[in-house]
Amino acid sequence: MGGSRFHMHDRILGMLFKRAKRDHADRFQQSGKAINDKLRLERLSKNKKASFS
Repeated sequence: MGGSRFHMHDRILGMLFKRAKRDHADRFQQSGKAINDKLRLERLSKNKKASFS
């Protein structure tokens, strides 16, 4: 009986950690995309300002 409880506990913890890891990776990817978009806009803005000078 104790072994099956341990196995179930181990599976639940494994699922929780896997989900947390995936969620973290997704958030990290989204923030990276947002940073890249922001940098691209900055670069475009600087290029436009330079062309008007």
